[in-house]
Amino acid sequence: EVTRGRRPHHDITKRDDGRPEAGDGAGAISIAHAGDLTLTVTDEVAVGCDVEPVAPRSQEAWADLLGPERFELAALIARERVEPLDVAATRVWAALECVKKAGLMRDVPLLVGTPRHREAIVLDAGPAVIATWAKDVRGTDAAHVFAVLVTSR
Repeated sequence: EVTRGRRPHHDITKRDDGRPEAGDGAGAISIAHAGDLTLTVTDEVAVGCDVEPVAPRSQEAWADLLGPERFELAALIARERVEPLDVAATRVWAALECVKKAGLMRDVPLLVGTPRHREAIVLDAGPAVIATWAKDVRGTDAAHVFAVLVTSR
C-alpha cells in the first residue's frame, strides 16, 4: 500500500525497540516514509520495505555508503540495466534497509535474481526476495526507489 499524505488503514503500534506492529492481527508489518510518501507492507511472514528518493552522489560517496561488495552490485545493476549509478545504488541501499527491517543479518549476500516484472530488479537475500522499482513520483523533485522484501513461507 502506498499512501500520500495519509496514514495506512492498519491500527499500528510501536514495540519497545521502535519497530511497528500491526494491532489488527495483520501479522508482520513494515513501514517506510520519504517526505509525504508512506509505503506499508504486511504479510504473515517477515517483511521489509523502503522508499528512498534518488539522490546524486559521487562514486566515492556511494562506495563509502554501501561498502565495496554492495557498490560492485550497484555498478553491475547500472551496467546491466543501463541506468544511472545513482538509481542502481539507491536500489541497493533500499534493499539493505529492507533486510534490516525484516530482521535478517545485515551481511546476508545480495544476488541479482530473476525479475518477475520487466520494470523490477529482484535481489535474492538468503531466505528472502527483494523487488525494487525506480519510479518518478508526481509532485516530487526526484525519482524514488521502492523496495519490498518478503521471506519464503
